[in-house]
Amino acid sequence: MKRAGRQATIVAMALAWWSVAPAAQEQEAAVPQEQAAPAQQEPAPAAPQPESVTAPQAPATTAQEQPAAAPQEQPAATPQEQPAVAPVEQPATAPAQEEAPAPTRRVVAEEPAAAPAEEPAVAEESEPAPEEDPAVEEEPPAEIIEEPQYTRFVAINDAAPGRLFDAGATAPDPGDPNRLVIAFHSGVDPATFRVTDFRASTAAFNHLSAMDTISFKIEAPKGQRISKVIYTQRGTGSQIRLGRAAGATHWVVGEYAAQLGVFTTNPSVVGTADFSAQPQAMVDVSITTGLFAFAAPTSGSASIEVTSAEVQVELVPAID
Repeated sequence: MKRAGRQATIVAMALAWWSVAPAAQEQEAAVPQEQAAPAQQEPAPAAPQPESVTAPQAPATTAQEQPAAAPQEQPAATPQEQPAVAPVEQPATAPAQEEAPAPTRRVVAEEPAAAPAEEPAVAEESEPAPEEDPAVEEEPPAEIIEEPQYTRFVAINDAAPGRLFDAGATAPDPGDPNRLVIAFHSGVDPATFRVTDFRASTAAFNHLSAMDTISFKIEAPKGQRISKVIYTQRGTGSQIRLGRAAGATHWVVGEYAAQLGVFTTNPSVVGTADFSAQPQAMVDVSITTGLFAFAAPTSGSASIEVTSAEVQVELVPAID
């Protein structure tokens, strides 16, 4: 009986050791984790129990305790600790990286703040524009200086083109712009072989009568008015025995018409149109002169000629 009991005890101990060995190996694999040490302490006291009489109960209790502890500790420890560390560290680093761009945003905010400082600079650059205005204002004085401060004679025309008065050559005197010098034709007309001078004569190749009208417009300069218009005409004449010479000059100045003179051998006349009571800014002038010569055949000769003529204008300041 004793042998049978010993054999049973040995068998029980072998069974217990066989069941404990794999559990111990599994616990050693989990030693790196925090609960490895307590797991080894629990099976340690279970090993010496086979010496007691109650050995058959030991394997039952150990077998029940050890398998229950192993499956609970291994899955609980490994999956919970490893993922817990990864998610905690990653979000912790993410906000740290997000905080880094904050200073750059401040720098960007400071850059537009400097932009308004440039706007006044643009305004200052635009200030020279008014400086150009004085230049524009200076131009009118230059124009005023360029404007003639003397009388203008315009629309000069005569009634007998090609002879007598020469409207094309009539022009103001360079030395006195308020003086109009009336020109005369000279020479021979190739169509008639007669002289073109302002002359009437009984001599060969001359006209027995000569009459022409010259007209023009007088304009006063800015700020002045026409107070007087003076016409002066000079010439010569002669008559022998039964020859006769005569002539007359009259004019129209504005609304004023007058006869300047009737003459024989001296066509020189002077006429004045006075506007002092009411000075004029513009005046139209028309002057007509006629010359005549007659003589009986072989009984004498006659001649009369206008050699020069001019118009003098006197001005007064304009009164607004």
